[in-house]
Amino acid sequence: MENLDVIAARLKRLESQYELVRFLKVVIALRNEVLQDVDAKEFVMEGFNERVASNVARGERPFLDDEVLNKINYRKYSETLLKLLEGLRAAGLGDGVLTYLINSLSTEPDFSKKFLRSVLLGEKMGEQLSMVSLDVFRVLALAPLHKVLKAVNKLNSRLDAAVFVRGCLTCGSPYSLAVYRSGFKHLVCAVCGNVVRVDFFYCPNCGSTDPKSMRFLASEEEPFLQLDVCDRCNTYRKVIIQDIIGVEIDDHLLLEAVTKDLDALAADLLKKD
Repeated sequence: MENLDVIAARLKRLESQYELVRFLKVVIALRNEVLQDVDAKEFVMEGFNERVASNVARGERPFLDDEVLNKINYRKYSETLLKLLEGLRAAGLGDGVLTYLINSLSTEPDFSKKFLRSVLLGEKMGEQLSMVSLDVFRVLALAPLHKVLKAVNKLNSRLDAAVFVRGCLTCGSPYSLAVYRSGFKHLVCAVCGNVVRVDFFYCPNCGSTDPKSMRFLASEEEPFLQLDVCDRCNTYRKVIIQDIIGVEIDDHLLLEAVTKDLDALAADLLKKD
């Protein structure tokens, strides 16, 4: 079986087991379709790039900066988010919360800005949204900005040398994914797609570099999959060893989807420990 077929077969199997995987698969398809002929420049206003560059130069996280968020073109953002939500509803993934989001985007001029800020900065949005996983909202809120984030992360990723980082350099989220590529370990932000190179024994949660604190648990059936577990702080990263599978996956949502079952495996493992 070709390497791409291995990934596709795994995704299909997980899709039947996890609703979140189906959701991610549909979002990826809709996002790529909606953004196909759209330029990243349409989503930002004058001064956005300069402010992001200033953040990066100072070691600050751009998508936690009010000035960066205020320079997003929320009219274009809202229009694109609405298309994505309507596509999800057409795909049969709609529920009351989805309807609420669609109606709010259509009737409240500032709703899209409030929604994005609630996801990135933790600002409250009301009881209607409290029952839905923050992970789902992060996917929805950032999907319209996919091309913008790719441009930001091209500037803000660290690949030339190993770095010590405790949260995503772009949005501040904990790194939960990793890939082994060309003999190096890269952490990948599951929220925005930022990539940084780190030492193999480094834990981005507690900062440990002790080789004795890190376990590498590979799958016998699928040797391109691995869990990197830090025994010092009881956290883990889900890993795809791209040097084995021979396929480079650069979409963070796809990485999250094809490794979804590793979360349950890690939870059981940490519970036993």
